[in-house]
Amino acid sequence: MDGSAYKLTEEQFSDFKTLGYTYLNNYVSESLLDSLRATISEWTAAYAAEFGLGNLPTSSSPDHFDDGLLELRAQDARGAGRVYDAIKKMPMFMQWATDQRHVDLTRQLLESGSVGVASRGWGMRIDYPHDTAHKTQLHQDIVSQLCGPRGIVIWSPLRDVTSDMGPVVLYPGSHMQGVFPVEARGAASQDFVIRDEGALQSRFPAVAPEVKAGDAVVIDFMLLHESGFNSSSHPRWSMLTRMFDAAEPRSIRIGWRGGLQEGNVYGDVAGEIAPESE
Repeated sequence: MDGSAYKLTEEQFSDFKTLGYTYLNNYVSESLLDSLRATISEWTAAYAAEFGLGNLPTSSSPDHFDDGLLELRAQDARGAGRVYDAIKKMPMFMQWATDQRHVDLTRQLLESGSVGVASRGWGMRIDYPHDTAHKTQLHQDIVSQLCGPRGIVIWSPLRDVTSDMGPVVLYPGSHMQGVFPVEARGAASQDFVIRDEGALQSRFPAVAPEVKAGDAVVIDFMLLHESGFNSSSHPRWSMLTRMFDAAEPRSIRIGWRGGLQEGNVYGDVAGEIAPESE
């Protein structure tokens, strides 16, 4: 981040209110992106060297920073998974996840002077080409994140996300309908899935905006969205963080509790968190 406040345009504010998302140009500095990509590459090479898996290439280039990780994954999939888990601990990423700029942006979008950060609601995600096993299902973030019904997700990629790379799929207008019915996946599961997924996908026409590295998409907690399918030859990298309106009465009512990442289940607070219009 460059430390400066991001001033929303009237069009961006209007899009967020009516569509449930808005697009931010030049939200993340090139210097931060270079630092993130270089560190990912360096940590991958260090892991491979420690376990005698060869001297992997290092780069901060948006086209080649993960070449080493792909080589590591081909040799040791579990090792690649460990690197993936570790990169969320990079200091520059953690600083980005809770940056004051996000707080200022949230205050503008939610028109609230009291903003909270969703505990462990930040992360970095990699979607490998042609991988369907780890694709994020259709969902609303409120169900998994809790904290409060008024919140935002800030989603920003480390390389340009083109149509073949599977941009995030959004369902504009769905955020105005409250929390959609969900059901647990399995008898004792804490993982809730959207009920009648196909019907909802037909009800709200989907959009999948291409996103350039350094730009960001801001998504309402209530907006239906899901991962796109990556049919390209490059992994899709994205970092995300979540903020919420801490002054919202229903947020206070549940004690600002987070969701699965804090061991709390949506079903236990559904009646308290659901919009009062339902």
